[in-house]
Amino acid sequence: AMLSALAPQVRFGPRLVLANLWLFGGLVRHALTQRPVTAAMVRTTTAVTVLRAGVKENVVPARAEAWVNFRILPGETVRDVTAFVRRVIRNPRIHIQVLKKAAGDPPPVSDMKTEAFFRFLRVVHESYPEAVVTPWLVVGATDSRHYIRLTRAVYRFTPVRLEMRDVRRIHGMNERVAVRDIARAVRYYRTLVRSFQTPLQSQR
Repeated sequence: AMLSALAPQVRFGPRLVLANLWLFGGLVRHALTQRPVTAAMVRTTTAVTVLRAGVKENVVPARAEAWVNFRILPGETVRDVTAFVRRVIRNPRIHIQVLKKAAGDPPPVSDMKTEAFFRFLRVVHESYPEAVVTPWLVVGATDSRHYIRLTRAVYRFTPVRLEMRDVRRIHGMNERVAVRDIARAVRYYRTLVRSFQTPLQSQR
């Protein structure tokens, strides 16, 4: 859906590719995997975040432990990832444990044909008339996953402009948002809240 929405905005060559994903889908997927920012949109990502082992430089550790963080692609599950890890390691001496407090299958893709989505879309256009609005896969875990029990229409959006250098800072040193975007974000949220003062015709 994202690539289809972007197709009219690009030159003829890329537009031809994006308009015929049935033919060029493999090529597009390969291209996306070449950059970390886009690779996370087409596959489950893996990051070793914690390593624990020895306590002294001349003593072989009796126990070693690694924590691995997976951002699971929609359509895959915790069970799928666990099975993949077991196949890769293939060592019965290594114990694999899923941390229940952190584990969870990816939430379903939200419906883009609801009244709620079109209201949201209208506010984006009003606040950012220069923007091309497209669906997007949020690759990070957000608190929005806790709302899935209440509604299937959960839309993740942050009304700030991120340059590529800012994207690289996320969860890192000097994570920041440009000062000029703060006031604009406040105006956006104010407009969004007001747009939902009228009840939806149907709740999803």
